[in-house]
Amino acid sequence: MTKRNKPTKAKELTIRVSAEERRAIEGAAGADHLPASTWARQAVLRRVEEARREQERRVERQRVGRELAAMLRSLPDDSAHAADMERSRREDWKR
Repeated sequence: MTKRNKPTKAKELTIRVSAEERRAIEGAAGADHLPASTWARQAVLRRVEEARREQERRVERQRVGRELAAMLRSLPDDSAHAADMERSRREDWKR
């Protein structure tokens, strides 16, 4: 029977931090009663999720903006009415 090479459970991500940054991460992790690697992973994944939601909101705002612009373009040109309204305001002010 041949031995299969099992794929590793997960890939590693190596980040470089200064001694001061490492102490800060370890301190924050310790306050949450977590190993530094678990705490850092959770922090990174939270930020990934925030970025995803921000992108979704940005796309939605763009979509709504395009729809509103299309609606405004579809409105009839009512410049004659606007001129009448402005004229009546000036006349009312004079009274």
